[in-house]
Amino acid sequence: MRPGYSRHGPSVRASSVGGVCRVSPSSSPASSTGAQLVGSTTGDLTAGSNPDFGEAGLNLLDLRHLGVDRTLVLVDGRRHVSGLAGSAAVDIDSIPTDLLESVDVLTGGASAVYGADGVSGVVNFRLKKNFEGISFRGQTGVSGEGDGNNTFVALTAGMNFADDRGNFALAYEYSADDRVDELDRDYLRPPRASYLYQNQDDLDDDPNVPDLVPYNDGRYADSSPTGAVDVDFDYASDFEGNGAVYDRGFLLENSGGYTQGGSSTPVDGYQGDLFPDLDKHLVNLVGHFDVSDSLTISGEAKYVRSHAMSVAQPSYDFYLFMTPDNPYMPQAIRDAIVPGAAAAWFEDDSVPDGVIVFPVPQAVAWLVIGGVLAMCCALLTLVSAGRATRRRMPVRRAGRFRPTQPQPQQL
Repeated sequence: MRPGYSRHGPSVRASSVGGVCRVSPSSSPASSTGAQLVGSTTGDLTAGSNPDFGEAGLNLLDLRHLGVDRTLVLVDGRRHVSGLAGSAAVDIDSIPTDLLESVDVLTGGASAVYGADGVSGVVNFRLKKNFEGISFRGQTGVSGEGDGNNTFVALTAGMNFADDRGNFALAYEYSADDRVDELDRDYLRPPRASYLYQNQDDLDDDPNVPDLVPYNDGRYADSSPTGAVDVDFDYASDFEGNGAVYDRGFLLENSGGYTQGGSSTPVDGYQGDLFPDLDKHLVNLVGHFDVSDSLTISGEAKYVRSHAMSVAQPSYDFYLFMTPDNPYMPQAIRDAIVPGAAAAWFEDDSVPDGVIVFPVPQAVAWLVIGGVLAMCCALLTLVSAGRATRRRMPVRRAGRFRPTQPQPQQL
């Protein structure tokens, strides 16, 4: 749960009934003896680069961490519409909290009854059958850093009729959360942020020396926010995309391709948001009528509109080949091009001189963005001449990305 927040879900107390853990709403605070029912996959797990496609802003249950598709969510014993395309996972934020009466959690032997969907367990949300009156609830909050505003409003109305043989209730909920970027927290920004890497003073694995120690200002080696440019095709970056001399920093050996400091792309802030921007409207209508002691007619209608937005890691590419006629190439890079190096690297004497740009992980890359027009012109030239080029994907070898005889991709 987000630090500094009281989530708009209800507090619940737990009890065991016939092997089933049953929780029911309570007005006690979350710090009391009662537990608080929250999603297994929520908050920071549904923002930035953590969620899969379509999972941003969802509140999914994942009992025993066997996957959200292995936790079966029911409402009044019936399956609920999935909140994720191509999956059976239910967004529990689409269940009205003010109509919630209790929750049953079964984690043992559920698959014998419900099949593979209930391998890790079954969670059954029980809604109130005879809600009568009007209930209004509102909540707003903000993090201790002054951001991540949260707003929640719930309006519920219901009535009995036909001598209490029938009831219908209508619930409306609105919730909104403001996006929180990873770099909005100073402890996640360099140089304060640190991660565990192999101790560079213990590469021989001395049992008397700690294997992992924290290093701050971690960066992805051989990359740069503006592109890492190799002018002599020796697999070592020489310039940044803006023409500045490239500084590789302190290479962290056996780390999987990380450095400390230098010109490479910072790890901090690369993965995107801590929490997504979320705006959700929910309308839920439930009703039933007891025709007799043995026959009850019931119905339910629901409408949920949810809009979530989160910024994840940027897209990037490998080994972009650029020629010196690119009008956006800085003069310092153009002057440093080694004649014949590109032809030798591609093993093709017809390849013109140029440079190779290593991973460009940021959206604003001087050479890549600036070279869009040049790329379009090159493509038009190739099409008009009836030519085609093919670029093979690079193969990772010994911690470095090396191409397998790629054909030039000119921008």
